[in-house]
Amino acid sequence: TNRAETELTLQWSTVNSTDYILLDSSGENITFSGPLERTMTQTVSSLSPGTEYSFTLRAIFETKTKEYHFSSVKMEERRVGKEC
Repeated sequence: TNRAETELTLQWSTVNSTDYILLDSSGENITFSGPLERTMTQTVSSLSPGTEYSFTLRAIFETKTKEYHFSSVKMEERRVGKEC
């Protein structure tokens, strides 16, 4: 998992070509398809600094659906100014 002030990249392993729905705690959904790769990544942008997010990934393969939960992540706020 990589993150910046307003962006987070999630990474997971997969074994099949699958359709995915990524849901976050703010109610945003991202739908995408995954190729036959061992590692998938998805970048979530436009996140708000100082806000805590949690993510659920729904993997859909033929008629089966499986859910995976990513840990809660708090986007850090960048502090501006001089340190004493």
